[in-house]
Amino acid sequence: MPRISFDITDEKLKKFETAMAGLYPIPSVNNGTEEEPDMRPKFTDSQWAKECLRRWVVRQVARYEQKTAIDAIAYSEDNDLLS
Repeated sequence: MPRISFDITDEKLKKFETAMAGLYPIPSVNNGTEEEPDMRPKFTDSQWAKECLRRWVVRQVARYEQKTAIDAIAYSEDNDLLS
C-alpha cells in the first residue's frame, strides 16, 4: 500500500498537537458510571493530532467527490415555468 508521510521536529510536533486539540477538541469517553462519570480523553494529544489529520483528508476527498457529482448533474432552466 502506498504511504504518505511527514517529518516534523519535536518542537513543531507540540505546536501541531496543541493546534489540533484547540481547533478540534479531543473527544472524551466515560470510564465511570452515569451516576459517577469519569470522563477521560479518548486519544492522547499525539494520537488525536494524527486522527484529526486523517479525518481532514477523508473529508476533503468526500467534498471533492460531492462537488464532482453536483457538477455532473445535467439540467436546464425552464424559462417558461413562471410568467
